[in-house]
Amino acid sequence: STRGQEVHIWKRPSKMTRVRVFTPSCPPVGMKILQEDITTFTGDAVVNAANSQLTHGGGVDGAIREQAGDELNKTLARTGYLAEGTCLITFPFNLPCGAIIHTVAPVYHSQSIYEVFLKTCYTSCLDTAWKMGCRSIAFPLLGTGAFGWPLKRGAEIAIRALTRFEQDNSLDITLYAYTKEAYREANLALEVNASRNEVK
Repeated sequence: STRGQEVHIWKRPSKMTRVRVFTPSCPPVGMKILQEDITTFTGDAVVNAANSQLTHGGGVDGAIREQAGDELNKTLARTGYLAEGTCLITFPFNLPCGAIIHTVAPVYHSQSIYEVFLKTCYTSCLDTAWKMGCRSIAFPLLGTGAFGWPLKRGAEIAIRALTRFEQDNSLDITLYAYTKEAYREANLALEVNASRNEVK
């Protein structure tokens, strides 16, 4: 099984595509949480919450596809499949970011092994962005939409994975929360995580 293993799939640009060179003009600033539209992110990479068949979905996936345009749909249709916990890199097309990193969260189950799979979605994307030379990346709260993860638990897993990576690497990470409740849960998880680190 390929679940949980990192997979890099590179796509050639079309003749009209221009690939950005990731050369930051300012140092990274750490991690922040925003209640805004993730498709407006102008940094190096945006993470998309895809499904394993890479078909058009709702939520974040639908918003990213709508803004990126039909060339993204055609690219993903040619790829056809992406395993849980792995990631796929495509060009941003009409989005203002430098690249899109697609990943597939597991559908929610109470067993702890699925939490490992969800965490792997974050770490796979972070590792891939770092290897690409990115200095900034934007995430949604993966799995907390149609895949059924409770906001509180999904936010805790996200914050733990993202802050741990940010502490060890110079990467500017933005977590986009799509509702007031998601924004609140993400900030609470960040506060709890910070207090735990202080105790240590």
